[in-house]
Parts: sequence; C-alpha cells; structure tokens
Amino acid sequence: MIEFNFGYFSSERKAIMGLAILWIMFFHCSGDYRSIPVIAGIKHFGNLGVEIFLLLSGVGLYYSAQNLHSGLGKNWIIEFYKKRFIRILPPTIICLLPWYLYLYNGQDTNPLRVFLDITSLSFWIDGKNRGWYVALTIVLYSFYPLLYCLVVKSNPKKLFYCIFLIVSDIFLNTAIALFNPDWFEMVNLALCRAPIFIAGCFLAPLVRDGRKQKCLPPICSLAIPFLVFILLRFMGAVRAYGMWRYLYAVLGFCASVILVLLFHTVHEKWISRFFGFFGEYTLELYLTHTQFLTVFEHHLKPMLSIKTINVLAVGCSIITAIIVHEGITYVKRTVRPE
Repeated sequence: MIEFNFGYFSSERKAIMGLAILWIMFFHCSGDYRSIPVIAGIKHFGNLGVEIFLLLSGVGLYYSAQNLHSGLGKNWIIEFYKKRFIRILPPTIICLLPWYLYLYNGQDTNPLRVFLDITSLSFWIDGKNRGWYVALTIVLYSFYPLLYCLVVKSNPKKLFYCIFLIVSDIFLNTAIALFNPDWFEMVNLALCRAPIFIAGCFLAPLVRDGRKQKCLPPICSLAIPFLVFILLRFMGAVRAYGMWRYLYAVLGFCASVILVLLFHTVHEKWISRFFGFFGEYTLELYLTHTQFLTVFEHHLKPMLSIKTINVLAVGCSIITAIIVHEGITYVKRTVRPE
C-alpha cells in the first residue's frame, strides 16, 4: 500500500499550478495533433487544468483565511475580501482591457458594459467573456467566508457538509438547466465547476495537518479515472445538464493526486523550479494567451505557419504575464511596504 501525505498538496502547489497552466495553454493552442494520439489525448484533456486550479484554490484560501482569522478576529472577512480582490482584479483589468479595446474597435459602447467586460463579470450575462474563470472565482471568493465557517469546525459532520453542498450545487444547476436552458448553456462551463472547489475547501485541513492516508494499489487508483473516461466516451446521457463536467471534477482530483505524487517523488529540483516559475504567473498567463493567439491567427495566418503562431502567442503571453505580475507587485510594495 502506498502512503499518501495530503501535505504534499501544499509543498508541491506552485509546481502543480505551473504544469496546469501550461496544460491549459496547450489545450487552447490551435493545430491538428491527431497523427500523434498520445499528444492529442493530452491536449484533449487540457481543460482538467481548470479543475486542478479550483481544487488548489480551495486549499489555498483556507491558509489565507486562517491567518487573517487568527490575527484579526471578527474583522477578518473584510481584509480577506480586500486581499483576494486586489489579487485578481488589477491583473484582470490590465489584461482584458486591451482585448476589449481591440474588439470594440471604435464602437460606441455602454460604460457599464465596458466595466463588466474588463472585470470579467459580463460572462454571467451572455457567457462570452474569455475571463470566465475570473468571473467564477469572484463568485466563489464571495461565498468562501461561509464555507470557511463550516470547514473550520472540528467535527465528523464536515464530510456531510461537503457532500451536502456538492449535491445541492448539482441540483441547483440542474434546476437552472431545466428552467433556463439558454442561460445554462452559455455559462455551464463555469457553473458546473463549483464542486471541485468545494472539495478543495474541505480538503484543506487535511493538507494543513499533513494527514497521511493509505492509498489503494495503483491499479485500483487508475481504475477510477478509467471508469470515468468510459462514461464520458460512451454514455451520451452524461452530456445532459452538464453532468460530464462533474465527471471531469473526478478526473481533475485524480490528476492532482498523481501530479502531487510525481513531483514529490522526482528528486530533480530543476523540474519543480521550472514548473514553479510558471506557477507564479498562472492568472496572467490564463488571461493573455488566448487573446494573443486569436489576434495573431487573424492577422498573421497568411504569412506564418500555425506552429509559429502558437509559439509567438505563448512567448508573448509569458513576457506580458511577467511584466503585468511584477509591475503590480512592485506597485503594491510601494503603496503598502511590508
């Protein structure tokens, strides 16, 4: 039996986040890779990186909330919101503003719509905002203090709370799909991803305590994602009401565990440092890559190959992400020196 330490989710977090964002970027890349089935399969499941983000985000928020709660007492919630939204809104606005200026192209646009677009919140109106992950994050962060109050309780009911919240979320989404199918169709890629975030929230105390757990034999562990894959591949019913996204949450959790074990087992520190580097800029990379790719494909496709365009888009997004992240960090340190 393999012993798994949940504390690895914390020690390997940045490297896993870095691998996840590169996986998502590869998923967004254009080009046909069907001639190489393994590469095509890795690309096809690249959106699992989002599930990994949400799981680790749920874990990370617990540490932030706990530190603030212990230091500020009842006033921790206000400071929590300030820190979270200062972290996500400035890079979101900086990265999305050029994109929407490009799309507006001199059109007379309602100022409210501009605000909703560059903050990602317009996603909840028509589902067209490419910052949809940020739009989802804003909602999840808004509700997190309520979740924390349940997570922080030291009693056996925590597992019940976790299951109850996940099941309730699935029922709520199904009701929305039944009564407002058009809106559900536009926003379900975000709406149906809350369960993996909830799971991460309740997993957090185990991560903090470094709880050890005997794992199933590897062949049994691999059977879980294999069975989920079979359901996704051959059962059309799981497509109804966004059910397949809940199955992706299971795959995302399994992928996270496997990656944690891999990073912890591999002793080549440069590998962790390499992926950890990208883990520092995940939000900015997410917000810029598809925009660069779309613009380059539109304007450079007649002159450059698809591979060259993809390389350019990745390179430009990395450079922009570093500039935006480090620039905001510098401003924060200047305004509020530690």
